[in-house]
Amino acid sequence: PAGIRTGSLGSPDYALAWAHRDVMEQNASAYNFFVYLEDDIELTWPKLVGWWHDEQLLQLFNKRHPEQPPMHRGFFEYEHRGKGVSEDGELPLMVTVDPGACKVNFTAHKCRIAVRSIEGEKDNRRRFIGLPNPRSGSWVMDQARLQRFIKSAHWRPQADGQLAGVPWDARATAAAADAWMGFTQQTRGAWRFPTYPVGLGTHCVNAMVVPYHTPRKKGHLLDAIAGLHHMITAKQSKVNKSKGHCMVRNVPANQAALV
Repeated sequence: PAGIRTGSLGSPDYALAWAHRDVMEQNASAYNFFVYLEDDIELTWPKLVGWWHDEQLLQLFNKRHPEQPPMHRGFFEYEHRGKGVSEDGELPLMVTVDPGACKVNFTAHKCRIAVRSIEGEKDNRRRFIGLPNPRSGSWVMDQARLQRFIKSAHWRPQADGQLAGVPWDARATAAAADAWMGFTQQTRGAWRFPTYPVGLGTHCVNAMVVPYHTPRKKGHLLDAIAGLHHMITAKQSKVNKSKGHCMVRNVPANQAALV
């Protein structure tokens, strides 16, 4: 392994969340890609390839908008629940961990991005949206991005394990990587860019966005290639049944429909 860090009985309860920083910093020039995963999150090879495809598109978008903080491809969490199967008859039904993902009005939501992708297609735009709660317990980045991140004020936490200006707890913040760089808290708890380009909108929670589609007669669909499996038992599930949840079904072309 590149490195191992062990804690002690006297370590703060958030110490483990930040332990990876030393290992990554020491190996920042040794690898092409770096991954942070909580222990119950599954990242498969197709999901990693899908992330890199989207991240390259967003890098093009960022170059066209140097006046704003860069946007990056994030993930959303899902769980397999029950004995049902998806519409394609292969995978169990999936449920998003965050019920807020169901509440997005894809038409009115202002944190949306469209980037041109494959040449020659009738509609060659890849669409991305910033979810109300972009927490996924994971992040992936290439070497150049990691090295920029290491030089930022968001690489090392404060003495209490927090980062200044970030509203999440220490563990969630460590799992968000550079998602909060360039964002400030405005009135009424809304998080937005200090300056925002015309056409992109006025509000994003942070820099992480996920892909979605607009197929005819099916409404808007989150792309399941951005979904990471939360490997947990039903008793340990984060899904709060009392508050409801949304079902996510695998459909052709790696799309997940919110129903």
